[in-house]
Amino acid sequence: MGIDRTQLLDVVRALDLPAGQYVVFGSGPLVVRGLREGRDVDLVVTPELYERLRDTGWTVVAKDDGGELLQHGDVEAMTRLEFPGYHRDPRTLIAGAEHIDGVPFTPLAELRTFKTALGRPKDQVDLDLIDAALTRQNGAASGEERAEWARQLLADRAAPGRPEPPPWPGSGWTFLAGTVTRPSATFAAAAGTTFWGTALVVLFASAVVRSARVLVHGGPVSELVLGPVVAVAGLVLAAIVGGIAHATARPAGDDPAPVASQTGVVLGLASLPATVTHLLTGTAAAAGLAALATCPVALCLLALLYARSLDVPYRRGLLGAVAGGVTVVAVLILLGFVVVLVTSLA
Repeated sequence: MGIDRTQLLDVVRALDLPAGQYVVFGSGPLVVRGLREGRDVDLVVTPELYERLRDTGWTVVAKDDGGELLQHGDVEAMTRLEFPGYHRDPRTLIAGAEHIDGVPFTPLAELRTFKTALGRPKDQVDLDLIDAALTRQNGAASGEERAEWARQLLADRAAPGRPEPPPWPGSGWTFLAGTVTRPSATFAAAAGTTFWGTALVVLFASAVVRSARVLVHGGPVSELVLGPVVAVAGLVLAAIVGGIAHATARPAGDDPAPVASQTGVVLGLASLPATVTHLLTGTAAAAGLAALATCPVALCLLALLYARSLDVPYRRGLLGAVAGGVTVVAVLILLGFVVVLVTSLA
């Protein structure tokens, strides 16, 4: 049995979602106008609300295209609309919502653009319903709307790859703080933004703490000047990890630079416990134990970064993190072997 207008409104209202953070999409705009019944309720939500729903127990469902959505009974929520020929930022879609009986719905004109782009058999049926409704609603103006739909559709189809994400509203330090306090929402909101400067500063700070051990516990003076070298080396390793992870988790499309730079920030943060432990204790053994204890946390954090910033399931993000880490370890082992070989020959 399908969902009718009354049931649709009751279901959405019962969710008690915050205003301005969601809009009813899919069949909902047709159902609320009495054009047909629906099978489920599709919502487009902000990244912040998406994380809140995930945290409250909504089920994560993997999509065929590698993305994911949340499910709760007959309700499905997504935060990215990226289909062939149709790309929309959720905030833009939410801002343009049409409120019916206090509930925000996607306007029929926008829904028509979406269904025209997809062109599935069921979309063709819905397009006839939408055209009839818009003709009754707008009369002679429907011809102009059709022209606008056509222009928008051509523009969407001409746009290569995924759309540009909305600009990151904060700074690199905001991203740094969010990585510690609200990593999932931060990674999703910062998708496509590079933070090379922040990554270098964090890695440099970690290297300086490590070098400061010489002043407290003694050691080779040369370690005091190794901070910049270690920081740059860490940035190179982060670029390798991020690049490999990007290629593994999302093989096609997108610039890997944002993911690589954000990897640098995460790795810089993850290195701090070991360097601080080394400074406080002066022993490499204690620092090594701290590093081992931090590794699982860093791995999970990187997996979450790749999953949220690349909009892929967590398991693919984890696969990317593991692939990047294994590659770096292999490179370091190879370099160590080369150093030993050169030393022995000398």
